[in-house]
Amino acid sequence: MLSEESEEDLSRDEKVLEIVLSKRIYRIDTSIGRVYIYRSGREDYLVIPKRLCTCPDFIINVVSRGRRSSCIHLRAVEYIERKNLSIPLMKDVDWRNILYKIISTGSI
Repeated sequence: MLSEESEEDLSRDEKVLEIVLSKRIYRIDTSIGRVYIYRSGREDYLVIPKRLCTCPDFIINVVSRGRRSSCIHLRAVEYIERKNLSIPLMKDVDWRNILYKIISTGSI
């Protein structure tokens, strides 16, 4: 998905930088790897790097319509990982429970 995009392209995208600087992204270390939560204020999204985001844009424009290869949240996480930025860690949480809550209610 995002591996074809250069780091320079990601850093030029103002929306990506805005999300990264918003400090609304949290990391969860799981048995399957690292996942992230984006907390927008209205809804929370689970982001699995290079694979999935639970935001409407990803579901509609990436998965259903194939209009894009990723959403802004996946691009922000890609930027964070490429730059090895420090992101707050959510400890002692079960990401599967968080995913269930996000899908059923829209927030954690």
